[in-house]
Amino acid sequence: MNSCTWPWPTNPSASARPATLSYLNIPAIISAAEVTGADGIHPGYGFLAENADFAEQVENSGFTFIGPSAAVIRLMGDKVSAIAAMKETGVPTVPGSDGPLPEDEAECLKIASALATRSSSRQPAAAVVAACALCMKSRADQVDQADPG
Repeated sequence: MNSCTWPWPTNPSASARPATLSYLNIPAIISAAEVTGADGIHPGYGFLAENADFAEQVENSGFTFIGPSAAVIRLMGDKVSAIAAMKETGVPTVPGSDGPLPEDEAECLKIASALATRSSSRQPAAAVVAACALCMKSRADQVDQADPG
C-alpha cells in the first residue's frame, strides 16, 4: 500500500482535477514552497512562466522567482512595448510597423507595401511575412466585425 495520498485519482481514466486546482493553483504552490523550505520557485514552461502576477506573488512571499521579473514579463508580454524596448537597447528587430496596426485596411496595405519595398533587396522573406501578417490582421478584423458573437 502506498503511504502517499494524492488529491486526485492516480488512474488517468478517472475524473481529472482542473489545472486551476493543481499546477495552476498559485496559493498551493506558494504553500508547498513554505512547507518544504524552498528558497525559490521555477514556474516551468508556459502557463505560469508568462504570468507576471505569479512572479510578483512569489517574490512578495519571500521566495526567489527563477525567471524574469514581473516587470520584464509585463513588458515582453506586449509586442509593441517589447519591440520598442529591443530597439532602445540596440537589439536588431525584424522590419515591421512602428507600433500598433491601424484599423483601416488601406493603411495596413500601405505599411505592408512600404515594408516590401524597403526590404525587398535585403530581406525579401521578411517583407513577404510582414505583408502577409498585415493582410491577415485586416482579414481577421473583417471576420470579427461580421460575426461579433
